[in-house]
Amino acid sequence: MAGKRKAERPAPGGPGAPAPSARVRSAQKPPRDLHKRLAAYAAAIRALERARLTHVAPAEIARRAGVSEIQVAEDLGAPPAAARRRGFPLPGLQERLRRLRDPKSRIPAVTVGRLSTYARVLNRLEEEGSRVVSSAGLARRCGLNPAQIRKDLAYFGEFGVRGKGYEVRDLKANLRNILGVTRVWKVALVGAGNLGQALLSYRGFLAHGFTIDAVFDKFPGQVAPLKPGSPPVRPMEELPKVIREMDIRIGIVAVPSESAQTVANQLVEAGVKGILNFAPTQITASPHVKVQTVELGSELERLAFYLSQQPGAH
Repeated sequence: MAGKRKAERPAPGGPGAPAPSARVRSAQKPPRDLHKRLAAYAAAIRALERARLTHVAPAEIARRAGVSEIQVAEDLGAPPAAARRRGFPLPGLQERLRRLRDPKSRIPAVTVGRLSTYARVLNRLEEEGSRVVSSAGLARRCGLNPAQIRKDLAYFGEFGVRGKGYEVRDLKANLRNILGVTRVWKVALVGAGNLGQALLSYRGFLAHGFTIDAVFDKFPGQVAPLKPGSPPVRPMEELPKVIREMDIRIGIVAVPSESAQTVANQLVEAGVKGILNFAPTQITASPHVKVQTVELGSELERLAFYLSQQPGAH
């Protein structure tokens, strides 16, 4: 109708409108990229450090970084139980954040596992006389696709030449350096029963740069004779002294499940930085110690699952 005015919209800030500061705050989306969130956490922690705080609550980190408390918990974990009420101890939080911002700490564990496979395949290719291998050729040997090979290697730099492939010897040397097997690592074995003796007999350790230099058992006098050349079986009481004197960094746990955590604690207290656990149970260690569990039963169950899905399996 001519002359009829359109209804005017309420002016910003009118009755019922949110305060400008609230609108701005709600429009700010938390950074989706982990790297950006970690940078926001670092800025928040620097500000809290200047305030001379010793502990900081997850809610305060979330407020300063512009994310939710749930996101903080997902990215940084929960505060230690002993400090749950006060929040994160600031020095420990700074160290945790430093590790998270280290690019190598964000490399998926499955990628590291595949690097070992690539190194073994490259070793076989070198023995066969191959000088160059394409990503497709390497993928075929590993049972993967070329894109996965290129993605895994990209975490560590640029390798190979487009259209030509990878120099077998050079890539193998680079992978050995990345995996840290260019030196010989001393290993302590705890548990000299059937499993422990089988591990002692495994020749593949030396081929990969590991030697079992010390063996411990709760009852050394009851252990069956070991193969010639094996280190003597020592009582557990000698474990701290021997590990420190021999500068052993890796421990293998091959004891019953009820003793595994106690053994792991003893290894950590003695200075071991990595544990390979063969006990049929999960063990925990301090954050600076890496624990890798070999779950033979779980691997067999996985095989059984796939076999049971085949036609006629039932």
